Amino acid sequence: MSILRDAKDTNVAGSAFAVAQGDGNVIHQTITTYRSGPDGIEILFKFISPDAIHDAEARFEAPRCHPETRIVVQEDIMTWGVPLAGAVQDPAFFLWLLGAAGTGKSAIQQTIAEKLDEKKIVAASFFFSHQFIDRDNEGKLAATLAYQIALNIPDVRPHVAAAVIDNPSVFTKSFEKQVEILILEPIALAIARDPSSLQYWPKLIIIDGLDECKGEDHRLSVLVTLHKCLASGRLPFRVALASRAELPMRDFFAPSGLGGSCTRIIELNESYNPGADIRLYLGSAFTLIRNKNKLELTWPPEAAIDKLVDNASGQFIYASTVVKFVSDETQQRPKEHLQLILDQAVISSAPYAALDATYTAILNKSVSPKESITTLRIALGIRLADFSRAGFCQLTASEIDSFLQLEPSHVERLFGRLHSLVIIPAGDAVKLKPYSLYHKSLRDFLAAPSRCGPELSVIPESIVERICAQILLSTGRLEKQQRCPESCPNFVHGDFCLVGKQQIIQFVEEDQGTRLHFHVPMHEALLNPDFNGSSLQESLLNLDAEAWVAERVRHRQHMQLQVMYYLVHNVVFGCSSVFQCGNICQRWREAILAKCANAGWDIPTFRKLRSLWAPPIGTTTSVPWRHALQLGSS
Repeated sequence: MSILRDAKDTNVAGSAFAVAQGDGNVIHQTITTYRSGPDGIEILFKFISPDAIHDAEARFEAPRCHPETRIVVQEDIMTWGVPLAGAVQDPAFFLWLLGAAGTGKSAIQQTIAEKLDEKKIVAASFFFSHQFIDRDNEGKLAATLAYQIALNIPDVRPHVAAAVIDNPSVFTKSFEKQVEILILEPIALAIARDPSSLQYWPKLIIIDGLDECKGEDHRLSVLVTLHKCLASGRLPFRVALASRAELPMRDFFAPSGLGGSCTRIIELNESYNPGADIRLYLGSAFTLIRNKNKLELTWPPEAAIDKLVDNASGQFIYASTVVKFVSDETQQRPKEHLQLILDQAVISSAPYAALDATYTAILNKSVSPKESITTLRIALGIRLADFSRAGFCQLTASEIDSFLQLEPSHVERLFGRLHSLVIIPAGDAVKLKPYSLYHKSLRDFLAAPSRCGPELSVIPESIVERICAQILLSTGRLEKQQRCPESCPNFVHGDFCLVGKQQIIQFVEEDQGTRLHFHVPMHEALLNPDFNGSSLQESLLNLDAEAWVAERVRHRQHMQLQVMYYLVHNVVFGCSSVFQCGNICQRWREAILAKCANAGWDIPTFRKLRSLWAPPIGTTTSVPWRHALQLGSS
């Protein structure tokens, strides 16, 4: 029998009702819901990172342990997290799974999360990732954990919902304060109401890739806050955390560190015999490839497997990259690809020498390796300001293609042979998902000239120059498509669009621990006297200057025309003095002056003369660009 029949937006929290039926029986019902008004859990959902949860659709392609591999380390973790019946529980409430890049930490964490989730043991999970702006920091960690705890523990849910309603500004507070309001206080209220229910709750929180959370101070804040909560007993779970052995984790979990005495450490080294697991994985993967391509039973020879296992040196990322490359369905050349890998000479004893050689071989298969790498690094690092959310947003594959003016044929030429390294959205996914990497080790490789070598090394300045050039050739004002009608064809909107705010592009790239931030307000960076515009030269030579200018005049883009007028007067383009200008400068300035005059725009004579006398960009006497020419409609 239902009570409060047909009621709407009426919630009663923690009340007991006696319902009398016609036969005289009394049914006692306890309703644990929320107060009237909006649902706090629905509000909470708006502030979480759904893709960071282990069972998210976005983690469909996440690495997992191959069947029958990593058995011992999985058992060690699960025994720590959920002791066998009658066994004494390990007093350590932290577990730190550490290992070098590519040793399989994330695959183990993902596999553990899925296995224990089936047994209702996982209270919450969070997988950090350097590739996504809502997963490369701790900003949404507390909310995401609280959301899962609320869903997985019904006793806690109403109190989490109430906390969100009572504290609407909680999401602007520090990580520690968010944990207090969204997790600790609701758990305390639930336990106070029914202490016996605690024994039936899930036992484990899984956090992966803390080293991919930006900022050493922020990582330390997460560790200290979790330690405080666990040590006090207010957080009745265990936390399995995986990361590289970087700061501050290395100091925090050291014997003398704050978490040293309460942490079980599992290091993915030779003690877990990774070579045997890699051999098993390769044998199974090559059997599938052999059957699918109808190859002879003797392929690949045992000696090839031996060499790959030896090259891997315990790095599962090496083995998985080889398998992806050999099995690439877009090329269907398994024998050729495997032989290419085997032929790579590993002449260094560096930890990643074999992996680096493999990355080099695959990237060199691209039609234009440096162009592919430049485009890839732009796709991974570029962010566009989104003032409606007071931050920056990541660009989808479709938006990257639009911004860089890439046709499908261009995308195929750049990335068509890199499917084993790059996740390339297809179909409808291009409008929803960004370009991304299978593993962070590739980004580390590309950012280190000592590893990728001069043939594949692309300096950040070249990438920034390409971004600036693209902005210049696209439009005058930057704005992600928000208020323009859906019919507006522009990705980066200009003066003629309905948007009114000037926004900026940010280029962020991890470079051996340093985050490079590059802001582009309009075209200021292009007009810096130190700017080397050599990559623009070919574009400006081949571009139809009159058509480009006519389009800007038609849309009344004064700013862009002024910028271009000053930019072309550049020593890079052959201008050596006031009266000795190169072909690019002459052609573009003539087109701008002529089209503006034809449109009836006013160009004050003294401004025009001053611009003609201005020294070229690149000389020590260059004048500020804003004083070069002022265009205005009459």
